[in-house]
Amino acid sequence: MTGMELIRSIVFRGGLYGVVIGVLVGHVAIAAQPPGSSSTVVTHALTVSRFSGIGDFTERDAQDIIADMGHILRTDDDGAGPNDVGCDVNFILAGAVETFTAGTGEVRNAQHFQEIIGLPGDVKVVENIEWCENRINSTYVGCSDGSTFVVEAGFDRDTTGPLWAHEFGHVRGLMHREGEPEMIMNSIITRQSRQVDRRECRQYR
Repeated sequence: MTGMELIRSIVFRGGLYGVVIGVLVGHVAIAAQPPGSSSTVVTHALTVSRFSGIGDFTERDAQDIIADMGHILRTDDDGAGPNDVGCDVNFILAGAVETFTAGTGEVRNAQHFQEIIGLPGDVKVVENIEWCENRINSTYVGCSDGSTFVVEAGFDRDTTGPLWAHEFGHVRGLMHREGEPEMIMNSIITRQSRQVDRRECRQYR
């Protein structure tokens, strides 16, 4: 990503964590820092399944996104500042990306959501999400019930990594932060939202 460009931002709400679309202009510089929260890296293995009609989401895509999740959390983006720590967490893809044929690859209501969220896989990749948290919004791109999550395919990696990491934060019991756009658990998340504090790191671990 170069120069000034439009990317999609992500908004999370409520008990179910719904995602809608916003706009951000700019790009991110990421300074790689050594892990700093612990001497032991904790590895989480995630299973991923995708709707059978999504032909352009590959196993390599899943591996790359999951690797990005770990990179985001392990990188201290504010140096000596108090807002971010290098959180010693790693993620790997557990097994092959599975496919499912249930439904139409869309989440349009509570029934669709329950049908898909109950399928095997920690992450379910679908074509379209229009319902979350008892609301209809045609711009949702993800939804979590707090134990697993559904996300749309088709977003760039710089956006998808923070999205998946944020959703996994909810799985680990983290709630939203407000008014801190650089924090990954901020209720509005963009690819700049990459920071976790020590308390949040403990939850991720």
